[in-house]
Amino acid sequence: MADKYNFALLSNDVSDWSRYITDYYKLNRYLPVKIVSADVHCLKPDAKIYEIALERLRTPAEECIFADNSVKNLLAAHAFGMDVILFNRDNEVYDGKTVYSFDEPARIL
Repeated sequence: MADKYNFALLSNDVSDWSRYITDYYKLNRYLPVKIVSADVHCLKPDAKIYEIALERLRTPAEECIFADNSVKNLLAAHAFGMDVILFNRDNEVYDGKTVYSFDEPARIL
């Protein structure tokens, strides 16, 4: 999928830990854009962090798919016009698009 889509990391995290995780799992090759809350001084679901993501991706919201494990974060992204998918690792109640593993998004996309 990385050859067909542009991916970005939008994370509520501290800079050092986020850098360690993305390096350890070798995610940087898939994530050309990384927005870490500690670096931009705002957290999801604050609208500013979604604005920063769209600006850095240089993509209209309507062309974005936002996946997250928090319904409140999905609702904020959807308010910008993004399509959203719940990564349901916490058994949240949600009536929209939902996946339960990293293997599943391909079937939705």
